[in-house]
Amino acid sequence: MLDVVGMSVSAPLGGFSDVLKATNTYESPLRVRASTATGLDLVWAHPTASDASTQPIRPTGNLAVVDGSLTIAAGTLVQMPTNGQLDMNESQLVVEGTVSSPVVFATAPSASFWNRIRLRGQGGDGISRIRHAVLDTAGSDPSLDADWRRAALLVEVRRGVAATPAISGTTITNSQGYGVVFSDQAHCGGQCTDNTVVGSRFSAVRMHGNFIGRFGTGNELAGNNTSTTLGHEGVWVVGDRIDVGATWPANDVPYVVQGDLELRQDAGNSPVPVLTIDPGAELRFAENRRLRVGDGGDGILDAQGDPSHPITFTTLDAATPVHWRGMFLGQGSDGSVLDAVTVSFGGRNDNTGNVNFLAGSLVTIGAVSFTDSDNYAGLIFDGGSATFAGSPASRVYSGNGFDCILDVRTRTCEPL
Repeated sequence: MLDVVGMSVSAPLGGFSDVLKATNTYESPLRVRASTATGLDLVWAHPTASDASTQPIRPTGNLAVVDGSLTIAAGTLVQMPTNGQLDMNESQLVVEGTVSSPVVFATAPSASFWNRIRLRGQGGDGISRIRHAVLDTAGSDPSLDADWRRAALLVEVRRGVAATPAISGTTITNSQGYGVVFSDQAHCGGQCTDNTVVGSRFSAVRMHGNFIGRFGTGNELAGNNTSTTLGHEGVWVVGDRIDVGATWPANDVPYVVQGDLELRQDAGNSPVPVLTIDPGAELRFAENRRLRVGDGGDGILDAQGDPSHPITFTTLDAATPVHWRGMFLGQGSDGSVLDAVTVSFGGRNDNTGNVNFLAGSLVTIGAVSFTDSDNYAGLIFDGGSATFAGSPASRVYSGNGFDCILDVRTRTCEPL
């Protein structure tokens, strides 16, 4: 097939899959014109030439699927135009790549960047699935600053329903914005696994705190923030109330917490959320931010590292340095444990410390290093309590304004 403009096929999105068949051969690229398809289930076969080479699909602009689906076969190459996007609006995207034949989204020969794949809400056919895909040089114009809408893959809520895609074996390279962004309530249901995000101008992943534990494991997220912008060194965590139990795995990059985290129940009769931090994880907090457990609803922080893989809670900028407010463990935090943990650069406000035990708290402290607080290593407020387990020699007090735990009630300060 060859038409007068040097394209094997030139059709709008709605009719494109009707002429794209696996039994056909195509001796030149295929054009799909910028358009919207509504209520259709579309299938893109892998277009090949008579010599079995892949012929690219080249959209002329933005493509949108509304209340339908789009399935893309293994080996397909989609060459996107400048700032072009694929928008799945309450629709299911199924990308069926394989290890040997991934589905590739890249720039058209005349383009230096494209925009994104956008998943909004869920389609009637189920969650979107992206397996063994490559998204290269998306994220829109590289001259623009960081913005949560600028990402190679944007996952959003539509009419109160969150997109929750399953993404595996996929590589996102050289995004001109973030790698992947999840708006509030959007997540992967734990099914974003074994992916690689590398070369992004900003953070590899941006996600709200309550959904970090529903991302996935086995992902390689190092080698991003090519703009060297402070705060984009790892997973950008939007401040949030964490009211669902979760585990935060130790990634190859830190969690960079850009707002307050509040670990507590949504309501008094709801399950108590347990936040487990895996050994080796690092959480970096922006200036004047805090982690509060309980104090308005029950919540349990389980942060138990091991000697070779300690857990670290610190500032996002130790060089300047800037200080965060620290941990605040309040009423309802009973059962929380800190062991093989370092807490540093907290105590941002007067009469606070790296770890603060509020009224009603009952927390176990094991081998913890309290370092570089702007004020006290820690404080026990009137009515608060903590069990310091093991020998005091297992704890480190160094570089704090006061290298001790202040008991506000007795006005004594000792390295417990």
